[in-house]
Amino acid sequence: MACINNLSLSRGTRLSALPDVLTTKECMVFLKIGRNSLYKLLKDGVLGSVKVGRKYIIPKSSLEKYLSLWYNDSKDSPVPDKERSKL
Repeated sequence: MACINNLSLSRGTRLSALPDVLTTKECMVFLKIGRNSLYKLLKDGVLGSVKVGRKYIIPKSSLEKYLSLWYNDSKDSPVPDKERSKL
């Protein structure tokens, strides 16, 4: 179980249990991806964020939207089919 800023993230953590705004570290732990992968998503605009100084802040609504892309069969999805099939 990872604990970041008094936020306990375990395998069964629900999206509804997350705060309204996440740090990059919290987002990495929740998505179970590395730093480079997360920053690529942020840079490419696939995962919405706000840059404050040198830090990114990720609204929970952006995370929800990103996750819905993985379960959406739409051809408009920015997530390639071959990437979506890895889930």
